[in-house]
Amino acid sequence: MGTPQDVPEYPSITFIDIETVRGKRLFKDLPERLRDLYIKRFKHEITLDVDLQIDAGKHYHEKAGFSGEFGKVVCISLGSFFKIGTEWKFIIKTLVSRNEKDLLIRLGISLQKAKATRLCAHNGKEFDFPFLFRRYLANGLHVPRILNVTGMKTWDYPFSDTMEIWSHSQWKHKCSMDLMAELCGLPSPKQDMDGSQVGEIFYRMFDDLPKEDLPFDREVEVLKRIGEYCSGDIVTMANLYCIFLEFPLARPEMVSVHVETIVTAQAEPTTDNATETTIQPI
Repeated sequence: MGTPQDVPEYPSITFIDIETVRGKRLFKDLPERLRDLYIKRFKHEITLDVDLQIDAGKHYHEKAGFSGEFGKVVCISLGSFFKIGTEWKFIIKTLVSRNEKDLLIRLGISLQKAKATRLCAHNGKEFDFPFLFRRYLANGLHVPRILNVTGMKTWDYPFSDTMEIWSHSQWKHKCSMDLMAELCGLPSPKQDMDGSQVGEIFYRMFDDLPKEDLPFDREVEVLKRIGEYCSGDIVTMANLYCIFLEFPLARPEMVSVHVETIVTAQAEPTTDNATETTIQPI
């Protein structure tokens, strides 16, 4: 057994990943004013030589989840290294809910409790961080200090980005985390779904139901599945970061995951909805 001085140090950074979906299940569910603004916003991507409403609906179905104006957050995972005694742990907390406002409020509380001073996401500077900033404002909420970089110089942003590190000096180079993991010899973060399927799985909760109210167990089942997927991305992202900056990898026995499903009928999650698991070796 190694002595305390043999225990490796890990970076003081909070890894974050979000899962997003379109704001409404169907384009026609948007208020008329927002439908008009959507068409105006994406007029160069919407084909105008076919029925506009049909094409706008298809575009909304496929693209709205990537827009901070027309999408919403349904899942947020946070992961950090913690030293407990002489041992290091990588602890992941995942929040998942149909209620975006509750989700964002809880994220702010979690960031404050963790005393986060720097965030890391994959393609975060182009997606996660600006998306979250816009959703806080759209929900009339105070933006957590670490996410509000208004007025700051870009080099002072408290953000790291695994895609940016990978791109090195090449501007706007894109590479999926799945491909990076394969090239770096890490297990794939992808499980039984990928990011493009989150919206369909999320809205499947409403299939064949006459109203939005859901059987409790069905809601928890769907939300938990999305939360577990998001948590897997955090582990891969953290290990990529460790490879890039030459830290030891987070070993499977170091990792614990806490998925908190916030169901709409409750103000607070119960222990029945909070599950804790350990990432198993692959």
